[in-house]
Amino acid sequence: MEQWVNFEQSLNQRSNSQDLDEQQNKAKNFSLKGHSLVRGVAGSGKSLVLLNRLEKLIDEGYKDILVLCYNRFMNQWIDSIIKQKGWSSNVECRTFHSWAYRIGYTYEWDENPEMRGEIIDLVKNNAKERYQAILIDEAQDFYDEWFKAML
Repeated sequence: MEQWVNFEQSLNQRSNSQDLDEQQNKAKNFSLKGHSLVRGVAGSGKSLVLLNRLEKLIDEGYKDILVLCYNRFMNQWIDSIIKQKGWSSNVECRTFHSWAYRIGYTYEWDENPEMRGEIIDLVKNNAKERYQAILIDEAQDFYDEWFKAML
């Protein structure tokens, strides 16, 4: 017996569903101050919550917002929505690596925790990289050092 999932169909279903359920709405409305973590299984709507939270931040007057993703597909999908909604002047959307590369981080550091930790100093020494809010999609793929650098 062969089993498979048609991801193209599920992607269309997810991208066409913009309504948040009760739990997603609760996560969207967490306090804008401090740190929040939204966890869930694949396809549970975490990226949709991120987009709704991004809209809330923009509505509240936030102007310098960074959205980081791990893979290029999600980065391009989220960035296309940001552009479609006209939020590009307030939001920078990148993969972690494309963002970190600008300040000296390289892919080779990923497999070495000591080298990975260098991102923290790179961020501290790069005063121009300051944001009012940072949203991270696919956080399960981020190393601890990357989170520390974002803080």
